[in-house]
Amino acid sequence: MPNLALLRRQRLLLITLFSVGVFVKETIFLVPLAALLLDDDWKSRRRRLLEFAPATLAYVVFRFVLVPSEQPVFWAASTKQFVYDAFISGVRVGDWIRGGLTFGVLWLLAFYGWRVIRTQRDHPLVRWAPLVPLILVVPFLLALNVGRVWIYAFPVVIPLSLIGIRAFAERGAHEAGEAAG
Repeated sequence: MPNLALLRRQRLLLITLFSVGVFVKETIFLVPLAALLLDDDWKSRRRRLLEFAPATLAYVVFRFVLVPSEQPVFWAASTKQFVYDAFISGVRVGDWIRGGLTFGVLWLLAFYGWRVIRTQRDHPLVRWAPLVPLILVVPFLLALNVGRVWIYAFPVVIPLSLIGIRAFAERGAHEAGEAAG
């Protein structure tokens, strides 16, 4: 919903959703990144980032000053072990499988959808596509559950997969028309 408000330039709705969202789920912080990737001039980007600033500041004060966590948010030793387990020892093979199953075949359809529209530089999904690799890397940097983090790529992966499905359908209809003609 915040991404839709962002695309439709509904500033009040976007600010409201973001302000509530920072206290619900930290992944809302992907929205300012998505805002930066939109095709705007730097003045508009700067203004939009300033709109996110009050809620971000309130979150930082709440999270780190008023109610700080008893455990560290990030621990390098756990990340080192997690990366070792994920890439070398094979202990985390199940994480890879669950991550792949997050979207299943939609990963491939999304990639195909991206290939179909990748030359449309002003398309929001093309501009947001760099968020997907970022999301794919995050669980390894912060030692998090792969599937649970990868699901946050849905605002990009799902629409791209629909574009891929539509492109396959149109291609099939075109080929069927040529075969009949």
